[in-house]
Amino acid sequence: MKLALVLEQHQRSLATGGLPRNLGDGYLCAHNPFFARIRSEALARGYGFSERDPGGYFGFPLLGLDLVLESRKIPYRDNVTALERLEAARPGFFTLAELSSNRPSPNYVLHEAAHAVAYAVAFGSRPVREAFADPGHLPWVLAGEAFAMAAEYLAACCVGGSLHRWFFSINSYRHRTQAKRAIGDLMLELGEVPVVWALLSGFVASNTLRESLKEREVCALLEHVPPHTLPQRRQLSALRRAVSEAIKMSRAFRVDTARLFLCKFGYSRRIERQLQFDCVQQIERDPHFRGTLRRLVDVLVVAPAREPAQATRAAQSSLPYAETGAEA
Repeated sequence: MKLALVLEQHQRSLATGGLPRNLGDGYLCAHNPFFARIRSEALARGYGFSERDPGGYFGFPLLGLDLVLESRKIPYRDNVTALERLEAARPGFFTLAELSSNRPSPNYVLHEAAHAVAYAVAFGSRPVREAFADPGHLPWVLAGEAFAMAAEYLAACCVGGSLHRWFFSINSYRHRTQAKRAIGDLMLELGEVPVVWALLSGFVASNTLRESLKEREVCALLEHVPPHTLPQRRQLSALRRAVSEAIKMSRAFRVDTARLFLCKFGYSRRIERQLQFDCVQQIERDPHFRGTLRRLVDVLVVAPAREPAQATRAAQSSLPYAETGAEA
């Protein structure tokens, strides 16, 4: 694919309200329902986007979340101008293949916008550092990361075609979509709400250093969301396997990133002890935590809860990954 076509598609999609200097932003807003939904929710909660670095974010994004939330500005770099200059130097010469190893700087506006939405839902206008430094808030902090993970996973599942794939690859941390086909099929069978609820809860579990969910835990989780008729044993087993596969991530990476981030706010270096709490029990016994997760699920689903049979038509039109088994 010619670079000129990539830049042309970027410019043509800006009418959707995309960021002019973030490559592919408008295209993703127009073609990726989860990317668009998170963007809309962040804007509705008063967050904006800026090319200005709020204080070292570009040098180390992991340590800049509090600055992003405090400034209410999600930073991104101009990764369009350099490619426009490259194209102008030899019009029609360069292709995407020549950018496979040397790529423009990525932007993580989807991930950071998801964090902004999760913070607004969980903490409202509470001061950021105060909220993050309170060990009693750790479940909500981990839920924010889980929400960002779930949003990126679902957005990645919707990627189709080389241009969409390339634009998404420089706008997200997520490059793999394990269990994509299984998650999509289960949404068609069970409806979006139960599957997204189990997926989000699974990512919370992953952040508490769990490697998988048990079938009884998935069953317990589904008792808190409609429809209240629990899935058949086959469907429950399939959902457990799919969610457990989707949340797979290096344990060392989870521990190291959590330690670095949380120690900044006063937590002990022995962070593994604090992370290993029972997230399923937390959901069951804490109505406030459970309600926070439910509100986050409402952000991600296409429409309010339906019975599975009623959800099928809407799911088929809104969840393209349910129709194809190809990995993004």
